Amino acid sequence: MKKLFGMIGLLIVLGVGYYLHFSQIDGAESGMSTVQQANLVAVKRDLLSLAQSQRLYLASEGRYGTLDELRRSDIMNMVPEGDRNGYVYVADVDGAVHFCITAKPTDSSRAGLPTFSIDETMQIRGPARLTPFKSKNIPGIVDEFQLAQLGLQPYAGSMHKTAEAILRKRSGIRTAIVLVIVATLFLPRYLWPWGPLAHRVTARMAENLLAPAASAAVRELLGPEVKLADVASWADEQREVLNSASWHYVNVPISETRYDSRFCRPEGCVVSKIEEFKRVLRNPKANRKEKQAALKFLIHLIADVHQPLHVGDTGSRGGNDLQVLFFGESSNLHKVWDSQIMHHYTANEQVWRWYLTREAKPEKIAEWSNGTAEDWATETLQAAGKAYLLPGTDVEIKPGAKLGDPYCEMALPIIQTQLAKAGTRIAWTLNTIFQ
Repeated sequence: MKKLFGMIGLLIVLGVGYYLHFSQIDGAESGMSTVQQANLVAVKRDLLSLAQSQRLYLASEGRYGTLDELRRSDIMNMVPEGDRNGYVYVADVDGAVHFCITAKPTDSSRAGLPTFSIDETMQIRGPARLTPFKSKNIPGIVDEFQLAQLGLQPYAGSMHKTAEAILRKRSGIRTAIVLVIVATLFLPRYLWPWGPLAHRVTARMAENLLAPAASAAVRELLGPEVKLADVASWADEQREVLNSASWHYVNVPISETRYDSRFCRPEGCVVSKIEEFKRVLRNPKANRKEKQAALKFLIHLIADVHQPLHVGDTGSRGGNDLQVLFFGESSNLHKVWDSQIMHHYTANEQVWRWYLTREAKPEKIAEWSNGTAEDWATETLQAAGKAYLLPGTDVEIKPGAKLGDPYCEMALPIIQTQLAKAGTRIAWTLNTIFQ
C-alpha cells in the first residue's frame, strides 16, 4: 500500500503543475487564440528572466547591461534575440540606476497585440495576467518557485510548449487533482530528499568541470544527449525497487567529532555506497548496465553526503522527526534543509548556478578536489552542528520552533558552500576514475 501511495505521490507535482498552468493560460487575454495566449505567457516569462539577469549582472559588474552584454555573460544560457513568439526585446539602461526591457510586437498589422515591459522594480507593465513573483528575502531576485509550479521553467534556451500540446492533456485534470491531493497525505516521509533543485545544480556544475576523458566516458554510458542533471535525481526513484533508502544518509550524532564506520547500517549508508559505486566504475568486469547504475547513484550520493542533515543527527532521524514552523507553515527540519530554504530564495537553476560559480573560485576547487567519502562526511558533520541550533545561539531547536529569515540567513552560506563542494567532488571523482 505504501508503494502504491508513493507512486501516486510522484505524479502529484505533475498533475498540480499542469492544472495551475492551464488556469493561468485559460482566458489570459480576451479575444486571442490559445496559441497567442500561450505565447504571451512565454513573453512574460522571458521578461522576468531578463530582469532577473539584470540584477545578477548588476551584482557582478556594478551596473546594468545591454542585451548584447547579457548574451556575452554566463548569467544566462540564452537571451532572446530577433523575432520570438512574435516579439522583439529592447533594453534601455542607465548605469546602475535604471533599466527597462520592452517586449514589442514585430507585426504591427496584428491589431490588439499588447506591448509589455519590465524594469528594476521587477513588475511587468502591460495587460498581464501573469504577475511576477518577488523573492521574500533577496531584493530584486525573482522567486520562480511558483513559475515552476505552473510548469514554466526559467528561461535557459528551452522551447515553450504550444497551447495545443498542453490542452490535449487537460481532460480529467480537475478531477484527478482531488484524488492526488488526498494521496499526498500518505506519502512516505523518505520521499523528501535533498531536493531535485540541489541535485540538478550540483550536477550541472560538475559537468562543466569534467575533463575530456571523463566527459567522453559519461556520454558513452548515458548517451550523447543525456546530461548529468538529467539523471541527478534518478537514485531517489529507485528506493522502493532496490531497497536503497538507507544508502542516502548516515546518522552520526552531532556530538561526534568525525564519521566512523560503526554508524553505517549493515545494508549500507551514503559513505559506504559512494566507495562501492566508485569500485564498480573502475571494475573492468562490470557490465554496462551495472556501470550506468553506479554512475547515476554516484552523482546523487556525493551530493547527498554534503547535505548536513543527511549526516548529522540528534536522535531525530536527521531532523525528520523534528517538527518546526518554517515561515509559519508546518514542516520538519530535514525538509527545510532538503529544499525549503533553497526555494525560499529562488527555484531558478540559473541563479543557483551563479551562486555556485561565485562560491567555487579556482583555489577552492583545487582545495576541495580530494578526500574520501569518509572525509566528506566528517566535514558535513561539522557543518550540521549549526543546523540544529537557533541562529546566533547555542540553544538547540525544539519541536515547534519558529524558523524564519534569521535562520535562512545563517543557513544560506552553508548550503552554497556544501553544494559547491558537492559539484566539485562529483567532477573530481569522475575525472579520477576515467582519467
